[in-house]
Amino acid sequence: MDTRSTVFYTRFCTRLVPTSRPSPAWVATLRDALRHEHGRGWSVAESRGQVRLTRRDLAGSRSTCTLPIAWERGCVSVVIATIASLRDRMEQQGLSLAAAAELLAAAPPTGPIDWPALVAEHLEARSDLRTTTYRDLETRLVRMQSTLTSRPVPRDGAELLRGYARQHFAACPPGGQGRKRQLLDVARFLRWAVERRGAPVCWLPPPTDHLAELIGARTSHGEPTMPISPEALAGLLDHLEATRPELWLAVALVGCYGLRPAELGVLHPRGGRLYVGAVKRNSRTAAAPKADRLVLPLELTDPSGAGRDDGARALALLEAGLVGLPLPIRNAAATGEHKAVGDAFRQLLDRLPYWQGLAERTPGLSPYGLRHGFAWRGAHRQPPIPLRDLAAVMGHSPATHLRHYGRWTAEADLLLSFATPPPAVGVDTAGRHV
Repeated sequence: MDTRSTVFYTRFCTRLVPTSRPSPAWVATLRDALRHEHGRGWSVAESRGQVRLTRRDLAGSRSTCTLPIAWERGCVSVVIATIASLRDRMEQQGLSLAAAAELLAAAPPTGPIDWPALVAEHLEARSDLRTTTYRDLETRLVRMQSTLTSRPVPRDGAELLRGYARQHFAACPPGGQGRKRQLLDVARFLRWAVERRGAPVCWLPPPTDHLAELIGARTSHGEPTMPISPEALAGLLDHLEATRPELWLAVALVGCYGLRPAELGVLHPRGGRLYVGAVKRNSRTAAAPKADRLVLPLELTDPSGAGRDDGARALALLEAGLVGLPLPIRNAAATGEHKAVGDAFRQLLDRLPYWQGLAERTPGLSPYGLRHGFAWRGAHRQPPIPLRDLAAVMGHSPATHLRHYGRWTAEADLLLSFATPPPAVGVDTAGRHV
């Protein structure tokens, strides 16, 4: 073979042998930075013009995802920052690489957080709340946004909640439900923003014990809500029947049937019996509402021991349409807002001079005391009504009944209980106790 043929053959064979192109210098820089920042187990490569990230754990399993970052010079810092955000989510939220990447795609790690947009989206997601509950949530999130722009500017969830407490708890006593509900609403929003909308992990709310420190502890205990006594309820009913029959009807129904005041808006008399619809619900539970609850009266007795029939007469008049509930209660019921019904009932009583006198003589008495009085009478009736039955007609569980009503007793009841002599104990002819 001559010289020319040899050169041609050499060049032809060289073209057949594949040659690997050396990686650009920036790729080596990227991989060195990745190894330095995140250690072994993390690697990157090109996939259709984008960055493909691979994670190998200690068990040897491998997971891969494609990042929305172009594989090109200048991506080094963006890739390293993105992987840092992914690791934070994987470690702090217990997510897989794919889940963390999907969540991160919803909120890129660069740029300021659009808090107003997140608040609007969160409120839209909670639009099924009752009107008053939704309004409270909206107010708290507006306050939170003012805290986000105040100095010192919060940098994470813990700082935000501390700043919120400093700004908005001046008139909110320590340990009360006001502080607790506000902090829980803000914390719930922050968790939603991080876990559902990809906000940075640093905005997760602090642990529960940190929230407890902000809520504080009660420094004093207010007067307990008291049940109305049978004598006071009888006097109130006599006064109203002679002066305001519509309000008498409302008080007789709440006091003799143990209703929640809001339940005046969902009464269904049928066949001489009274049924009550549900008031503790939102639009999710309203789609499958509970069956109406049967309620039964606990009638009062006169000082002479003669029975009264206020509850039975109230039901008969209501079912026949001879007496209606007060206009403010009917108007509130027409709006569908159960809390408005209870508020109207409270306002009617609070403006009544006779009720004002009862409240002055009985610290802690409120309109809800009419329902509490029903529970008290049921427990002290002879024989007492079984707990499960009393709880059923009042619309809660026996555990709830004990928690709220189990502590009530009166001085006269204590004296009566301890004044009863124990049964006599003797010994029969065989020496056994009888």
